[in-house]
Amino acid sequence: MSNPTIFEQCFACLMVHEVDADPRDPKCWSGGAVGAGRFLAPDDGIDMSREDSGNWTGGAVGVGTLGGTRWGIDTASYQDALKHLPPVLRPRFPALVKDLTLDQARDLTWYAYWKPCRCDDLAPPVALITLDASFNNGPGEATRWLQTAVDTIVDGACGDGTVAAVTKAVARSSANMVASFALAERINYMARLPGWRIDGHGWSRRLALLPFQAAALLT
Repeated sequence: MSNPTIFEQCFACLMVHEVDADPRDPKCWSGGAVGAGRFLAPDDGIDMSREDSGNWTGGAVGVGTLGGTRWGIDTASYQDALKHLPPVLRPRFPALVKDLTLDQARDLTWYAYWKPCRCDDLAPPVALITLDASFNNGPGEATRWLQTAVDTIVDGACGDGTVAAVTKAVARSSANMVASFALAERINYMARLPGWRIDGHGWSRRLALLPFQAAALLT
């Protein structure tokens, strides 16, 4: 069996953080084999807390419809993410996040968070650090941190110039070093957020694990 693609590996890393289950682990499937039966994530990856503003279509508690968060994708950002899908795929996706399947979450991650950051053109460790930032903070922010890390024009758009700057920086030092510098930019940003005092412990655990996940990617 061939190795999974870098995207598949990175998506699995996201799911380890988001739902405490790895889609590549046979024990996480009810059929005992990868893809067989139901994916055994805690609560199927659903968060329907009414107190979470991200779970509402209006982006504020009690505003709009309670759509929840599933597979780490919240209702507040769902509609924007759907805009990245090819028109032929968009009608196949549910109106509310609570009805999103794992396969749909994978496709949405590819189109809305992986492709805008040109992760296919990045070294694997850099791709994971960038994807995780894109998934949680948006492609523009993730790209700005990467651009800052490699000392190129910071505009939040990952074009050929950014990819070339990253490739040059990786050749000059290493992919792990570039990934670490980009992650440091994100940590610096996250630690200054008002929510750090309350949620910082959980955020820091995720940020601390990412380099180990990145180093374990198969190429």
